[in-house]
Amino acid sequence: MEAHSAFLIYAFYLAGLTYFLGVLFYALPIPVEGVKRWGPTLIKDSIYSLVWLSIYNDVIYLAKYILYLLGFSWTGYFDSIYLMATAITAQFVFLEIMKSMIAPVTSITSLTTTTTTSSSGISSFIKLFFGGGYLNIEIHQTQTILLSLYFIIILSDIIYYGMPWLLSLGILLMSLPFRIGRSAGATIISSVLVFYIGLPEMASFMNQQFIHGIGIFGIGITISAFVAMTNPIGVITTMLFLLPVEYESFVIVPIAYISTLIVISLGFDRVIAESANQFPFPGKLII
Repeated sequence: MEAHSAFLIYAFYLAGLTYFLGVLFYALPIPVEGVKRWGPTLIKDSIYSLVWLSIYNDVIYLAKYILYLLGFSWTGYFDSIYLMATAITAQFVFLEIMKSMIAPVTSITSLTTTTTTSSSGISSFIKLFFGGGYLNIEIHQTQTILLSLYFIIILSDIIYYGMPWLLSLGILLMSLPFRIGRSAGATIISSVLVFYIGLPEMASFMNQQFIHGIGIFGIGITISAFVAMTNPIGVITTMLFLLPVEYESFVIVPIAYISTLIVISLGFDRVIAESANQFPFPGKLII
């Protein structure tokens, strides 16, 4: 039995338990409003959980259909993210190789003593670009971009492959008696639905930002590699322009986009959690 199927079965049993507890509290011959008001509350909660159980497959289909109407797909999204990660990984490896190749040159330059002004200027220039200055900064920035892309890939895998059991887990938590897991369950349901529909659009925003910065995606890396074959200083100057665009496209844009999805999820989970109160069942009892 799959995990999400087990969660749904347990949620059904818990919804039944919640219903019978509500009936029990509703029928107790105890004239205490604080106790008896749990009766209609538990009954409404159980019915609400059963509604979510009955529409479980429909909710998944609706999320996929909305994504289709928006013109996006998880397949295209993963292709774009993997392409970005591959390009940045190649860039990182290229910078590391260049650093290891130029390290002996900087060591020789630092050991060479000369009195001429021109030679001294060239030596300082090489040290500035290759001896631990700009090149190290570019390597560190590339590492940050890689971490961002790897985080996006992990988050995307969790949402895409884990949607059925995350959704069923949310329903299970909402089915717990006395609203013990209601808020947590609503948060999980809202988050997985919002991210499942909204996350594939993020790759389009990242690509558009990158294209807006330097043109066609990936051309900056190709130019850098070509220039470096004939002029090592050229790749450094090219990367000085390329990396800020990459950082903004692959780090800043995802942070802003994911933060927006989180805010939407927080608003949607309140709608899910409070919808049970809209059921036509008497909320107060006359004792």
